[in-house]
Amino acid sequence: MTRKLLNLSKIALLVFSISFLLGSCTKENFTDVYIDNPTQWDARDFVVNENMWLWDSKDECYYCEFNHPLLTEFVAEEGAVSASAFIEGTFRPLAFTTYFWDEKSHYVSETINFEYGTNFIRFNVTASDLFDNVNVSTFKPGKYTFKTTLIW
Repeated sequence: MTRKLLNLSKIALLVFSISFLLGSCTKENFTDVYIDNPTQWDARDFVVNENMWLWDSKDECYYCEFNHPLLTEFVAEEGAVSASAFIEGTFRPLAFTTYFWDEKSHYVSETINFEYGTNFIRFNVTASDLFDNVNVSTFKPGKYTFKTTLIW
């Protein structure tokens, strides 16, 4: 009799454990969040022609700023923003640095990055020869196509 009672206790504990585990992992715990708040995204291109670049004397870089209405305060603070530049047939994630020789045989680095906030995105191009032998404000960037992706 004691043995049957012990076996029944084990079976009852097993059934209780299984029902507890299955009951705590209900479908609504996972799907409510995603059904009410599905992931959204926006991808778009921004083309900057050579005449659109402006000089920022404080940061010593060229920049071009765009209005981006989907880049809300929520997306800027809680979402993800990525950008890349289309260079020589491939997208290069920003920040991107390249090196080249200029027409006066200076070895120059060019860094492209971006910054953003509520309703705007700004692309920056900074050039440096690392020795201040070159007036970097004379290095005007050419035409660039930037791809941005917002995820929220």
